[in-house]
Amino acid sequence: IVLLAPVAIYTALLMSRTQGMVKQYTGVQPATMGEAARSTLGGGTAARAVYGIVYGFGFLGQSSYLLAMGQAFQGMLYDVELCLPTAVLASCVVCLPFVVSVRRLSDSVWLCFVNLLLILAVLGIVMAKMWRDGRHEGSRTFLFAEDLSLLTVFGAATNIVFSYTGHWLYFEVMADMCEPEHFPRVFTITTPLQVALYLLVACWG
Repeated sequence: IVLLAPVAIYTALLMSRTQGMVKQYTGVQPATMGEAARSTLGGGTAARAVYGIVYGFGFLGQSSYLLAMGQAFQGMLYDVELCLPTAVLASCVVCLPFVVSVRRLSDSVWLCFVNLLLILAVLGIVMAKMWRDGRHEGSRTFLFAEDLSLLTVFGAATNIVFSYTGHWLYFEVMADMCEPEHFPRVFTITTPLQVALYLLVACWG
């Protein structure tokens, strides 16, 4: 959690400088990683390869969120028998009005703030409940979980890596900014908050 934070910042700085250099030398501001690859690696082949890798990775990452949404929907309607595919579809329908209302990334700022507040509220409720209930009698803490397996290790590691790899959006964010050279300043706020929340949840849980 801690070691990946500076790596994420460094790679974001590289992307910011790449965006500035591409705009300076070609006069075109790359709005996606594919366009940046076309300008820096030369040609449509590089762009198509990057599009496939980046957005394929993004699709797989978002798919895990769709499953989580479906499971949350099942939990909300615990007295109704819903299979997971139906629950995922229903949760997508619920989110659809918010998705279609966003035409540009700049339109999603309010959604991001609402999302952050919801996350903080949920964490606060869960942690307050854990604090009130206290430590369960007979509970034990292990350095490594008893049921730890290679699959769970890679699953947890993937979640941590994915949480730091929002880079596929960075060129699009910079393209929407009036002063894209100020983009790295974002990390002076987001990175400490992100690391603090991750560590708090990891240690508290």
